Amino acid sequence: MRTVVRADKKAFNDPIYQVFIGFLPLAGAGILTHLFFTIMNNLQDNRLSMYLAVQKNCQANASHWNTNTVAVQAFAEFEQCILTIQQSVRQQARPVTGVSLEKAGTREQMVDKAYVLAQALATYGKAANQLEMVDMVNHTPSTWRKFRSNMAKERVEQVIQAARPLLPQLSPYGIQSEQVTELETLLQAYVEKMSAPRGAISNRHEATRLLRACFLKSDALLEQLDSMLLQYKDKAFYSTYKHVRQVVNRRPRGGKVQVEAVEH
Repeated sequence: MRTVVRADKKAFNDPIYQVFIGFLPLAGAGILTHLFFTIMNNLQDNRLSMYLAVQKNCQANASHWNTNTVAVQAFAEFEQCILTIQQSVRQQARPVTGVSLEKAGTREQMVDKAYVLAQALATYGKAANQLEMVDMVNHTPSTWRKFRSNMAKERVEQVIQAARPLLPQLSPYGIQSEQVTELETLLQAYVEKMSAPRGAISNRHEATRLLRACFLKSDALLEQLDSMLLQYKDKAFYSTYKHVRQVVNRRPRGGKVQVEAVEH
C-alpha cells in the first residue's frame, strides 16, 4: 500500500480546495473527494521528499554552519517536524476497515454463544413457567444479528445475568459454567472494540491536523534557514542546498515535471 500525506500549506489555502469543500455536503466521500486528495497527496509526497533532501544535505555539511546558533535551532525543530510528519503518515495509513472487521468478528462469536445459551434458558423457562424470562431471551438468530451495538450488549448481559443463578437447573440442558464465562469474556472483548472504529477515525483526523501544522511550521523554519545560510553562499555546499530546496512536482504516470523554485 502506498503511504500518503494529507496536508499542504498551499493546498489548504487554494481556492480550488474551498470549492471542493463546498461540494462535499452534496458529493459525500465520492469521486470528487478522491480526485482532490489524490492530487493533494502527490503534492505533499513531493514536498516531503524535498524536506528529506534538505535534511540530508544539511547533516552532511553541518561543519560549515553549526556555529550559527539560530540556524542550529531552526534545523533541530525542522528535523522534529519531519519525524512528526512521518509518524502521522503511518497513523493515517492504518486501515479503519480492519478495526471494524475485528469488531464484527467478535460480535459474531458473542452472538452465536449468546443464542445457544438463550435457547437453553428459553426451553427451561417454558418448562418452569417463567414466561417473562422466555420473552426476554427468546430471539431468532436473525433478530440477534440485527440488534444495534448497544442493544446487542444489553441483550447478552441479560442472558448472562439470567443464566448465572440458574446453572444447576441448566445443567440437564447441556449448559456449564464455562460457557457462561466464555460468553462474559467475549462480551468484555466486544465492549472494548465497540468504540475502536470511531477511535481509529479520530486518530486519523488528529494525524491530519498534525500534518497540516507540521507542513506549515516546516516551511516557516526552512525560510528562516534560508536566511541564515545565505551568508555561506560562497561555500560549495550552498549551491547543492539551493538545488534540493526546489520542490519537484512529478505528475503520475509519466506526466510533465514541474519545479517549484524557492527564492533565497
